[in-house]
Amino acid sequence: MMSQKNNLARCLYLALVWALTWQVSLSHAERADRDQPVHLEAEQVSIDDAKQISTFVGKVLLTQGTLTIRGDKLVVKQNQEGLQLGT
Repeated sequence: MMSQKNNLARCLYLALVWALTWQVSLSHAERADRDQPVHLEAEQVSIDDAKQISTFVGKVLLTQGTLTIRGDKLVVKQNQEGLQLGT
């Protein structure tokens, strides 16, 4: 009985690893994407000009060339050099 549980656990673990690996391999972008414009969509946006922070909330969609990123929230900060970084 213990052997069957171990085999089932191993199979589930391997299936999970395979699924995660397959998903990661699908998420890539072309090198030329960095030269494409960035498009951002969200249900709500708040901008703090003083702190140079923009917050996008609700069905966030960021596209740049072939790259597509979806999420619930995206916070974009601009540093002293004008570079914008999103998390």
